[in-house]
Amino acid sequence: MFKTTNQVKDQAKQQDYYHSETARNRENIFSAEMPLVQEVTTTLREWGIIWRQLYTASKKEKYHQVRSMMFDLMEWRSQLLSGTLPKDELKELKQKVTSRIDYGNRILELDLVVRDENGNIMDPDETSVISLFHAHEEATKQISERIKEEMVLLSLFTDMFVILKNIITCG
Repeated sequence: MFKTTNQVKDQAKQQDYYHSETARNRENIFSAEMPLVQEVTTTLREWGIIWRQLYTASKKEKYHQVRSMMFDLMEWRSQLLSGTLPKDELKELKQKVTSRIDYGNRILELDLVVRDENGNIMDPDETSVISLFHAHEEATKQISERIKEEMVLLSLFTDMFVILKNIITCG
């Protein structure tokens, strides 16, 4: 039995529709299960472009800082993908990941991602403007405090290095 041209076209359309629906469903399943992994992947791609720009602009200190943060995110991403972490470690890792992303975005002067208490990105369509504002204020405050702490530690380290160098050269 022979098929008409229209029947062949209809069958091809149905197969294309089936394959696109299957691919779309897989994508939705992946995004529903691991939104943090997707966020880390997107962040690494975005930071990777900036990282190359820092290298070509010879901004070595920031280049090494971003490189270190990217390596941390890559390691943590693989731990998230492994699916072997207990709930308490997963929660702790999620906190570290979101904190590092927010901190890195601040250092690179990128947009701040507003999150809820659990570290999930807040949906502006489902969250009131006032709640978003308060969450944004809190996130900005926490990141600023972290940057200050890092600067204090860096200054202490530098001071200790100078003192140690003076002791070695004098003694």
